[in-house]
Amino acid sequence: MQNYFDNLVLPQSNDSWMWNPLVPGKLNILAWRVCQGKLPCMDNLFKLGISSSNLCKICHEAPKTDDHIFVGCPVSKDVWLQVCSWWRLLDPSPASYWELLKGEYMVGGDQRLKMFHEAITLVFLWVIWRFRNKKAHALNPIFVSKTEVQAHSYLWINSRNRKGNNLKWTEWCCDPILECLGRH
Repeated sequence: MQNYFDNLVLPQSNDSWMWNPLVPGKLNILAWRVCQGKLPCMDNLFKLGISSSNLCKICHEAPKTDDHIFVGCPVSKDVWLQVCSWWRLLDPSPASYWELLKGEYMVGGDQRLKMFHEAITLVFLWVIWRFRNKKAHALNPIFVSKTEVQAHSYLWINSRNRKGNNLKWTEWCCDPILECLGRH
């Protein structure tokens, strides 16, 4: 009976999400909801008749779809470019949120480095989603930047890193790749 209801209620999707242990569960749940198309973004709310407009609350330029929130909105693009600059990534322009989440191509073959990069991406999603929510609920955040991504990722990764070697803030901000690999 449980399988029947799970199949009936839960969305069927080819896009699956693997849990990242370096960040809190709420970030993994956000990523899962993004992959399932279940975020309460303006476009989804508009389609359900809950909202009278589907325009982005951040830029007021385009319909606020999941892709627009995380990769199309000028604010998101700017913050993502800052994060990519911090990580010294060459091709920082994903075409969709799925490409953003599965950005393994952006870092080398080291599995640990990929896990750290994925954690940073999840933190980025959470920072943008939180900024969007503050804007949507008239809390008027002034701006969002890579510094929020750096600070939250440092805190969460450091507290969940089971290897026992804590990250150092200065090195984290200057060269996160070397700091992730522990080569300082």
